[in-house]
Amino acid sequence: MRLHVQHTTPRDCLVRAGRKEDAIGKKANCAATLPLPLRNQLRGTRDPFHLISSARANIPLSQLPALAKAMYDLQLQGKRCFPGLFPRSVSALRPDDRDFAAVSLEREIVWATSIFLLNSDRLNDFLKLKCTFEHLLLTGQSKDALTVLEEYCEHGGTSFWALELRQLLLQSTAGLQEQKAFTQSIRRSKQSSSTNYILFHSSIRVEPTTHVFTFSSDAAEHLDSYIEPPSCQYPRQSAFNYPQVQLP
Repeated sequence: MRLHVQHTTPRDCLVRAGRKEDAIGKKANCAATLPLPLRNQLRGTRDPFHLISSARANIPLSQLPALAKAMYDLQLQGKRCFPGLFPRSVSALRPDDRDFAAVSLEREIVWATSIFLLNSDRLNDFLKLKCTFEHLLLTGQSKDALTVLEEYCEHGGTSFWALELRQLLLQSTAGLQEQKAFTQSIRRSKQSSSTNYILFHSSIRVEPTTHVFTFSSDAAEHLDSYIEPPSCQYPRQSAFNYPQVQLP
């Protein structure tokens, strides 16, 4: 049986996302606009996280989509206040970010729906790219998969998903030394303790001599010394929920 996959390059995805950006903005603007006092507060606040967290709990449900859109556009001294939403570099990854204050289930559903709608085109394009990447990976074309991954990160930003897969591919195509050199190049820069923990243990996980049971116990033993709760949720899921993968 032949597997037919329509190949999508990272550049194709980004071009389409750029063309649809105006449409996404219009889609968000169809929702109720924020009241003028809140808009003025967002422009002048020194603590945007606290303000948005409070607004999520108090503004009418119909205004939550507009608040979500405002969160993406919010800047402080020329820099985005929430760069971790779509990080362009490893330093912008925020596994230690605070959580917004809890709100009712109804509000959380409306908020999550607003976030997904705002980014629906970007997410769909990413899924197409992911399909291309996985096809190359499953058919043993590891070097081509690595090229696709690197091109995507260069133009579309980065994530722990991409970093961990790059470690795996480097281990498979270039060997232990190249994989360790890549990991050290990131860990030498100023990163959070969570980021260092994740990359250090994901590097160990892809080594050919690592055993899943000893790896999990070792990672668990060192977790609390790196990260204070509640920031440990991603490392726990990332480090312990799946075993080492051997590429074809």
